[in-house]
Order: sequence, then C-alpha cells, then structure tokens
Amino acid sequence: MIKLRHQQPTVPPGYTIDEVPQSVAYDNTFASYKSETHVVENLLRYTRTYEIKDVRVPMERMGDLRNFFRNVGNDERGYAIMKAPSDSTKPN
Repeated sequence: MIKLRHQQPTVPPGYTIDEVPQSVAYDNTFASYKSETHVVENLLRYTRTYEIKDVRVPMERMGDLRNFFRNVGNDERGYAIMKAPSDSTKPN
C-alpha cells in the first residue's frame, strides 16, 4: 500500500519563505517514508510518500518500528517559516 499526499499552500503576497523542512527519507523492510518541500513561485509544495511493505513485523524489530514512526512523526510536525513584508512593502 502506498499513500501519497500533496499540499500546496499559497504564500501570501509580500511574504517570503525563510525556511522549509529538510527533505527526508526513511526506509526499512516493513515501510518507507519520504518527504520533500519546494518553493515554486508563490506556492509551497509539500509532498509526502508513505509505503507499507509488510504488515507483519517480528517482535525483535519492534524497536525499529517505533523509531520509524517516531522519525515520521517528527518530520510531519515540521513547518515552514515565512517572513512578513516590511512596512514599505505591505499590501494596503
């Protein structure tokens, strides 16, 4: 099973993107996860791909499973930072 999610919020007029989350990729025998963030004109494009490779995980791999989901959760809480326009460039 592969789950693909795209988000494309529009950057408000006058604002600039200061920081975006780093692209990450996690791969394991039971699942993989990849996220990328790009700024294209006035759009902030965020793509996330999640693939379940095997629904059965041996007990001795539970630590790997926990770390995988912890890493995915940390990535999903990432955010972009926008700079507000200065007073001279703010829209009326």
